[in-house]
Amino acid sequence: MSSLRGGRPLPYLGLILLAVLLVGVHVRAVPKLSPIDEFQHADALHRAVQGQLTTTGDLVGGGVRKAAACRGVEKVKLPPCAGSHAPQEFPDAGFDTADIHPPAYYFLTAWLSAPLRWTGLNEIDAGRLVGGLWLSLGLILLWEVALAIGASRPAAAAVCVLAATTVSVLEASASIGPDATAMAAGGLVTLAVIRVEEGRWPVWAVGGAGLFAGATKAHNLVAVFAGSVQRWLPATAGGRRRALVEALILVAAGGVVQAAWLLIRHALGHVGGSAIPLSQAEFVSSLPARDVIPQAVQFITPVNSPYTPEVLANWQVGIIHYILNVLLTGAALGGVLFLPSGSRARSVAIGTAIAALTGGPLLVIATYLATHSFVPSFPRYGLSLLPGMFALVAAGCGRRLPLAAVSLLGVVSLLAVMAYLLPAALR
Repeated sequence: MSSLRGGRPLPYLGLILLAVLLVGVHVRAVPKLSPIDEFQHADALHRAVQGQLTTTGDLVGGGVRKAAACRGVEKVKLPPCAGSHAPQEFPDAGFDTADIHPPAYYFLTAWLSAPLRWTGLNEIDAGRLVGGLWLSLGLILLWEVALAIGASRPAAAAVCVLAATTVSVLEASASIGPDATAMAAGGLVTLAVIRVEEGRWPVWAVGGAGLFAGATKAHNLVAVFAGSVQRWLPATAGGRRRALVEALILVAAGGVVQAAWLLIRHALGHVGGSAIPLSQAEFVSSLPARDVIPQAVQFITPVNSPYTPEVLANWQVGIIHYILNVLLTGAALGGVLFLPSGSRARSVAIGTAIAALTGGPLLVIATYLATHSFVPSFPRYGLSLLPGMFALVAAGCGRRLPLAAVSLLGVVSLLAVMAYLLPAALR
């Protein structure tokens, strides 16, 4: 990548240090498991450590049930640490519902966490700390995307700090679960599309980016959709055919790996979905338009989350969160309207805006067709759109005042997050 080729690794090292520090402090400050399925993800990681796949019908193992009971899960009532830890006392009757996700995240995290586990660190904290590496990769790719669409280095640095301290991004990175890969997947897809169009990367790079996105989590396909639109829709008449081929390669790569995992799940599952409470609750025989249309607004504000750790649930962080929503949404939609036609930045804005407006309904429809389930598209499922949105914010900081404002917001966000996390981590 550009910084390393130019012999200046300092920006990368700074981003890695920032990510590892923030995730490490968050892991220490928030020992309770996230209510966003971290209990199930921890079991899937444990199975990956043992070299096993998580399959439909698996119950969360006794060791993970005990760890969850002793740690606690925020906003969820569990049996006491010294209790019996029977499966039915836990969420989803103790079933591990993480089988819906391809195993790539779990096996990669198991491998990367091995050195930490060799020191005697428990599996859960070791897996959580690997989130620092996932966030590092996401920030490095965000940095590269921002520079690629014309942002200055100070602006790119400012939005990287903002992204790293965004509560939904940090919480996802510091918890066990494939949401930790969203920033990396979205950044890789966006950058691959740009570099292939420039002729700096081979065409197969977009296929590789699509495979990574699809292999880590189905919701990362929202970034694949954005990347395909980014590549094809703004293309000029002379390059439309090539752009279409590259867009189709990207979509096919992400879609094929998800389809393959769906078939493998059905082959390996040892109980039907009707035996699992969550599957029962989500099963529908039809999908009316009244359930689909409201999903259109969900990914406009992907930093929204149904869960904020108690230590960060305060008015200061809330104000920053509100400003971020306005900034990111404005960058995506405003970029379509005001950026120069034919520019890299406008192509990213077009792909991001269209995916933000249509990705929610498309995801609901795809889930229904694949599993006859209705799963609402929560804003969190659009996290992979954030690299494009943050890069567009950076691209809009061409003058001193916007750059100063975004830089100040980044500093304030970092100080606010650390002011609450650090004391909790040192207790």
